[in-house]
Amino acid sequence: MAFARLGCAHRFGARHAAGQPQQRIASRGLQDKLPRMSTLGVEPAPRRLRHPDAAKALEVLWSLARGDPLWAVLDGAQDERISTWVRGGSSLWGCLYAGELAKELEEVAPYFVRFLPGRAEPVRLLENGWERAWGVFAVTTAPQAELRRHLRRHLRVRTEEGKTLLLRWYDPRVLRIYLPTCNTRELKQFFGPVRAFIGEGPGNGTLQMFTEVSGRLEVETIAVAEPR
Repeated sequence: MAFARLGCAHRFGARHAAGQPQQRIASRGLQDKLPRMSTLGVEPAPRRLRHPDAAKALEVLWSLARGDPLWAVLDGAQDERISTWVRGGSSLWGCLYAGELAKELEEVAPYFVRFLPGRAEPVRLLENGWERAWGVFAVTTAPQAELRRHLRRHLRVRTEEGKTLLLRWYDPRVLRIYLPTCNTRELKQFFGPVRAFIGEGPGNGTLQMFTEVSGRLEVETIAVAEPR
């Protein structure tokens, strides 16, 4: 299964090219960063006990959503339990890959799932995946079908040298590298109907909220817990 779970996603992405969104040109200079970013998270982190800050992190996420719908965009390649929990849960969910997927691709595909108060999915996902780069969060009032179309547009990029890459932007480590490279047009395209993207911060006990304001990227770092 380790077939380097991420590597599997790269390989099958090419096989299912007809089901993937149209490629777009990556930001200037991004081609130098993407090869390094694409190696992040190849080997899933070892399992651990429930994260002690999960409840606090969820509380902060609800406050940042300000009553708008909150969605998690999850990287199935980080843990084989993600696809099982999302598909077997009670919340709205979707897969960002198109068509009928082979089992091995289904397990590593990116998913998006609606977070709702009182449901088991938010608690379980954060208890097990917080600070493990399982995914990022999107705050948006867009309907599910519109949101899926929008999120799928950014799965693949073509560098200025013409090389096509799988952009795992739903990894928070990739998102915080990628967004600052975007110009005004690219930021507007990336955010679209999404008011804010939220991900784990670079330091323990923090998260970062990314917003697009008049074509500019704004980044706010919020403390979730005391530094350890």
